[in-house]
Amino acid sequence: MVEGDPGRIRQVLNNLCDNAIKFTSQGDITVRAQASAAEGGGDHCMVTLSVADMGIGIPKDKQAQIFEAFTQADTSTTRQFGGTGLGLTICARLVQLMGGAIGVESEPGVGSTFHFSVRLKCRAKTGDTGHSLPALTLWDGFSALVVDDHPTNRRSLLHWLQTWGFQVDEAQNGIEALQQCGKAVQAGKPYHLIILDAHMPLLDGFGFAAALKAQNQQGATQLVMLSSGGGKGDSQRCRELGIGGYLTKPATPVELRETLTRILAPRAADSSSPAGDAAAFVTRHTLKEQQRQLNILVVEDNPVNQKLATLVLEKMGHRVTLAHNGQQGVDMFPTAAWDVVLMDMQMPVMGGVDATRIIRQNEPAGQHTPIIAMTANAMAVDREECLAAGMDEHLPKPINVKALQAVLDHFCARAGVLKSPSAPMAPNPETAGGTTEGDTVARDTIASAVEKADAEMLHAVAAVLTEQLPHDIAMAHEALAVNDWVRLKRAAHNLKSNLGLFDLPVLIEQARQIEHAPEVCNPDTLAPLAKGVEHLVAVLQRRIGSLPEESP
Repeated sequence: MVEGDPGRIRQVLNNLCDNAIKFTSQGDITVRAQASAAEGGGDHCMVTLSVADMGIGIPKDKQAQIFEAFTQADTSTTRQFGGTGLGLTICARLVQLMGGAIGVESEPGVGSTFHFSVRLKCRAKTGDTGHSLPALTLWDGFSALVVDDHPTNRRSLLHWLQTWGFQVDEAQNGIEALQQCGKAVQAGKPYHLIILDAHMPLLDGFGFAAALKAQNQQGATQLVMLSSGGGKGDSQRCRELGIGGYLTKPATPVELRETLTRILAPRAADSSSPAGDAAAFVTRHTLKEQQRQLNILVVEDNPVNQKLATLVLEKMGHRVTLAHNGQQGVDMFPTAAWDVVLMDMQMPVMGGVDATRIIRQNEPAGQHTPIIAMTANAMAVDREECLAAGMDEHLPKPINVKALQAVLDHFCARAGVLKSPSAPMAPNPETAGGTTEGDTVARDTIASAVEKADAEMLHAVAAVLTEQLPHDIAMAHEALAVNDWVRLKRAAHNLKSNLGLFDLPVLIEQARQIEHAPEVCNPDTLAPLAKGVEHLVAVLQRRIGSLPEESP
C-alpha cells in the first residue's frame, strides 16, 4: 500500500489517456503500472505509469518540445485533432510537484508511449487489506488453450486462467490452434478448455470450432467463444458446433469464472465424457437468469459491522440472518440449512474460534458448511488460527466487496451452488496521505475521509456509527479508570474495526496500539483518539441530514 496524491496522479493519467484516444484512429491503447524500489530504499518506492497508443507518433526531434507550454509537434495536428498542447505542460508540472519525471518514446506512424514516475511512500502493512481477489484455484489439474490474435487479450486471459489453476497454452489464430490441439490429442492429453476469439484472420472462431468437430478432436474439451459484437444466429451456430459458452467482450473475470463453473463443474479434470454431456449453453443472459439466493448466517456482535455486512450481502441478492455472538451462532447453526457462515473472531460470550470448533464437532457426517472468518486482525498467524479451528477462509475487515464476492463464488462453486452475483458496490476509497496535527487527526482530514467514503455505505451505517463510536470511547475511558484491560482491549478493537470504514490510518493505528498493549495506555494516549472520534461523529451527524432518503 502506498501514499500519494490521487488527484494529481488521476489528472495526469486522464490527460495522457485523452491524448492517446484523440490521436489513435484505430488500434489499441494500453495502460500499465509498475512499482520498483526507490533510490536510497527506505520507506519509499517508485511507481511508473505508462500509456501506449498506436497513433500518429511524434518525430524524434520534436519530442523534447511537446512538454513546453502551447507547443505541439506539428501545428497541423491542432487543426486536425484540436487542442493547444497545454495539457502535457500541466502534466509535466504536476509530475514535477510530486517529485517525479515524465517522458515519451515515439515513432511516426507506429505510436507513442508516454510514461511518468512518481516517488510514493510505502505505508506499513498491518495485514492483508483484502483489496485483491484471493487466488482461488478452482481448476488445479485442468489444461486450457487461449486462441486470440490480439496479444493483450491473450495476456489478460492467461493471467486469470493461471490464477484459477489452469495450465495454459496460447495460439494466435485458428490454424495454429488446430495444430496444437492435434498434438495434445496425440499425446493423450487433450485440452479441458479452449477459449477462442470469434473474429480472427486466417481462420475465425466458428471456423476453428467447425474444423475441430470435423476432425473429431473435440471429445470432452469445452469451448467458450468471446466476441466483440454478437451477430444474428451466433447462439444457434455455437450450439451446433458444440460451443458451451458465448460471451461478448469485454467479459469480466466474474462472468468468465461463472461460465467456466457451469460448463466444467460437471466433470473432474480426468473426465473423458463428451462435451455434449455438459451443462446447458451459457451466455451473459443465462448467467443473470440463473442467479441463486444464498442463505447466510452472519455471526457478528458489532452493530456497524452487522449493518454493513447485511447491506453488502443483500445487495448481492442473498438472505441474511444475524447472530450477535459465538454462542448464538452455535445455537442457530442447526436450525437451518446455511450455505455459508460469516464468523467474527472476537466477540463477547464466545469468540469465533471456539464457536467454529463446536460447530465442526457437531456437524453431521458428510456435511461441511463453509465458515469464513471476518476479523480486523489480518496477520498470517490469525489466518492460521482460523484454519486450524476449522474455518475455510479468512477475510480482513472492513469488508471488501470484491474479495467477499470472490470467496462466496469459490465456495458456492465447490459445493455445486451456482450463483451469478450482481454488480459490486463502489470499491473502498483510494488511499491518500492524511494530514495530522501532532497525534491528533485534523478536522479537514476527517471530513475528506467521510466525503470519499461510499455513499451507500454511509447511508446504511452513519446513524449507527454516531451512537456506537461515542459508546466505545466512553467504554475505553471507564475501563482505563479502573484498569480493566480486557474491557479496554475490547473497546479499542471495536474502534479499530469501525474506523476501518474510512481512510483514517492515524486513528486506526492509535486504536490498534491500545488494543495490542492496553496495559500501557494512559489518559494522554487515549486523548488524541477520543478527539479524532469526536470530530468524526460531528462530521457524520452533519452528513446524515444530507444523505438521500433510502428507496423502498
